[in-house]
Amino acid sequence: MRTLTTATTLAALFSSAVLTATPATADTTATGTETVRYTVGDIPQSVALAGGKLWFSYGEAPDGNIGSVDISVEQPVVTLEQEGSIWYNAPVLDAAPGSGTLIAAATGGSPVFMASYDVSSGPLTRTAFAGHDASNLGDLQVTPDGQHVIVASGAPYYHQVIRTSDLTADGSYASDAYPNAVAIAPNGAVAAGISGAYSLRVLEAPTKAATSITVDAPATATRAKQLTVKGKVSSRGALPAGIKLTVPRTDLESPSGKALATRATPPAPAPTPSRSRAPRLP
Repeated sequence: MRTLTTATTLAALFSSAVLTATPATADTTATGTETVRYTVGDIPQSVALAGGKLWFSYGEAPDGNIGSVDISVEQPVVTLEQEGSIWYNAPVLDAAPGSGTLIAAATGGSPVFMASYDVSSGPLTRTAFAGHDASNLGDLQVTPDGQHVIVASGAPYYHQVIRTSDLTADGSYASDAYPNAVAIAPNGAVAAGISGAYSLRVLEAPTKAATSITVDAPATATRAKQLTVKGKVSSRGALPAGIKLTVPRTDLESPSGKALATRATPPAPAPTPSRSRAPRLP
């Protein structure tokens, strides 16, 4: 269960074809006291608040879909079958607090297919759709500013950072084998969970990846004479294709460091789909 933050906090609980919610009081959210019930599609799986509506995924394979509950009106309205053209299973959903963008992702397949929707004006409008080189999605969460979504999949062995605007890769968090969970604090600190040798890693500076530099240079050289030095930058976590890297040079003339010319990482190879069922394109 994921707690949903808005003017009225909802804690959503699922049973067969029913979604229930509780108001934002310490007593009811702690005990899960039911105060309202909505009849929705079969096997609801995931919920998210965005654009003044409570969105939910539902449906058994091969009929995954997305629906919503309009909680902005006095009598909430349930609307089903808003996106049944691409989801084989019910997707995982999330959105930033107060956002008008809804993110959805498929589970149990490779590549991991994701979609971004504009829900600020009411209807579910798909703005981006992409497949990422990953498999067996375990969890995802949108950052508090709504600019990125952090993805935890069984592979690759790091947490992926994806832009919500166009679903392109924009970094990674060095975690370890078999990522399966992610949680983001309001201040941006990221807790990256895995099912490998370590259970949790908290990243205080999630936009940075640990790197190392090796250089090939002579042990001595004549002062003021031009010298060519070659080197290599490596990282434990895979760097996204096209990201620009900068290496500073420190010497007697530049004791505080002088940035060298930037270099971009090479393009990533195209993902190879597995035999798992891919979403249906409209």
